[in-house]
Amino acid sequence: MNILVVTNQFPSDTFKYKGSFVFQQIREVSKYTNTIKVVTPNYNKDKSFEKLDNIEIFRFKSFTKKTQDPLLRNLFKGLMGKLILILFVISQTRKILSVSRKSKIDLIHAHWALPSGFSAFLASIIMRKKILITSHGSDLTYCSEKWVLSKMLKILIKKSFYFICDTDSLKDIALSIHNDSKKIKTIYLGVSNNYLKYRTNKKPNAKKKSIIFVGSLYPIKGIKYLMESLELLSKKRDDFILRIVGGGELTNYVLEFIQLKKLDHICKFEGFLPHEETVKLISESDLAIQTSLSEGLSVVIQESIYLGKPIVATNVGGTKEIVKDNFNGFLIEPMNNEQFIEKVSYLLDNVDILLEMGNNSLEIAKEKLELEKNVSQITDLYQEILQTTQRKYVKHKG
Repeated sequence: MNILVVTNQFPSDTFKYKGSFVFQQIREVSKYTNTIKVVTPNYNKDKSFEKLDNIEIFRFKSFTKKTQDPLLRNLFKGLMGKLILILFVISQTRKILSVSRKSKIDLIHAHWALPSGFSAFLASIIMRKKILITSHGSDLTYCSEKWVLSKMLKILIKKSFYFICDTDSLKDIALSIHNDSKKIKTIYLGVSNNYLKYRTNKKPNAKKKSIIFVGSLYPIKGIKYLMESLELLSKKRDDFILRIVGGGELTNYVLEFIQLKKLDHICKFEGFLPHEETVKLISESDLAIQTSLSEGLSVVIQESIYLGKPIVATNVGGTKEIVKDNFNGFLIEPMNNEQFIEKVSYLLDNVDILLEMGNNSLEIAKEKLELEKNVSQITDLYQEILQTTQRKYVKHKG
């Protein structure tokens, strides 16, 4: 079984975090396949070809600048942006065909319906190969609201053998575009059991409890509301330390806010950290938070739950599917500083509830977030597609 993966983002030496969850899934999938090849954009001067854990990675010239947006929306605005989008799709499709012709590819798996799913679709027509597509959020939540893009999504869903959504909420959107429950599946991303080594039974510090936020520092992540809430909370208590891990266009805003409001005694800005260091910080924390205004399903929240942490998060996207309100955390409305302060303060004041919710997170993780179990569902789909294709070929040949 030889799989070609086409994706908007994939980790590189320059951008170690881009699409890291796609890499984790593919690495696990590779245990069940002969070969896996990846076609992904080159946003910088990365290697055009490299091999990671026996996964061959081919990067094509994308004509785009670096971006944190997996849907690449900010790159395709205006007339020039539309031209860049066309060049992007042409370049990606050519690379898919080039890689496929040099190797025997049985199946194409695209991550993000647009633009990579569309490139994979064009190549599949030429190659006469089956495709399946995985949606990770914005390719459905954003594109479904745009008339032209929603029509493209409908074509992609209809023409893919299976359309995978990593939350039930995304599945509902996909079904509203093309109502085919047999074709559209929910398979959560999941977290590797390699993370088991990071789980700890650490009890909260009596004097200073540790809170962690991990994410790109962009407006969509609700960073300004997080900082406003932090300032308001600081006026009531200082028995905690908030660590902020990440970077982006609001980095200077965060640093200046901390300095201006004199919050350095309760807020530590860590910046970008290697993934392993980030995971260790999560494991050492008492509470994980998320303040996004929009989200598919946060990878960081999944990792935090897998590590047994209670969560305070905004009720957006698929978050409610793994953060059960008043069970393993609290759901709050976006931009609601009062709710944020109330729920965080409640957990800081009630250590027994904090610990209980952390244990409840482990139950959620076992039920929904085991990567190995979820990947087996994907490889089962691969086998089904290939067996169906072979039966049709034998029947046609006969």
